[in-house]
Amino acid sequence: MLERGMSPSHPGVILSGLIQELRKETGDAYTITEIAEGLGVNRKTLSQILNKNQV
Repeated sequence: MLERGMSPSHPGVILSGLIQELRKETGDAYTITEIAEGLGVNRKTLSQILNKNQV
């Protein structure tokens, strides 16, 4: 639960951290395109979320 006055993290920040951990754990350098395909979303949409241009 968030404390008062704290803003929630942007989804792009959370996803970026998860992607970095995935890359570390597997040793694979997944591309944004590969990750987007795995998630079932458009590459452009995922990129916009990761770059904090979209929620």
